[in-house]
Amino acid sequence: DTMAAPKPLDNKTMAGIEAEFPEFAEDEIKAFHSLFLKYDENRSGELELFELNRMYEDLKTPKTHQQLKELIAEADVDGTGGVSYKEFLTVLLKDKKGLTKTGWGGFVKIVPKQHDSSRDTGKKANVFEQKIADQTNQVLAEQDAKKRGEIAKKKVEAQRKVAEQEKKDAEDAAKRKAAVEKFKEKMSNR
Repeated sequence: DTMAAPKPLDNKTMAGIEAEFPEFAEDEIKAFHSLFLKYDENRSGELELFELNRMYEDLKTPKTHQQLKELIAEADVDGTGGVSYKEFLTVLLKDKKGLTKTGWGGFVKIVPKQHDSSRDTGKKANVFEQKIADQTNQVLAEQDAKKRGEIAKKKVEAQRKVAEQEKKDAEDAAKRKAAVEKFKEKMSNR
């Protein structure tokens, strides 16, 4: 199962991977391949412990040494101590189906459809980093919207309380006026 350092995906290689992993769309396979290449820093063709460590740190979900060893043990079918590209896809497929023991981190959910922001940046955006940024922005926007909603609720509640107090004050004033009129009437009847 060990391969030399993965090369760019040619049509033949892509067809073979698509046949073996029909659950993944072509753009997902390409995104996973880019991710794999990015973190296979020593170009061994496998993601090793130090490379997985960097990947999870970049994801802002650092793992302990033991957790990293467990991730590798789950994915490393051929016992080389690293995760080949095929093993990487296999474990991502298991993760997609919710079948991983170690929780590979939901890569399938965070590696998006191919996104080309070349018009924005002048170069092909790193899909993985772009998706993380998009998700972070979405979370921040949701938090902001939630805060705005809470502020709006508090405003409405304050306005309701003011309106209730004004109504009570008006009722109290009307009762006092009625009492004064009643008192004046009593005094004039004497």
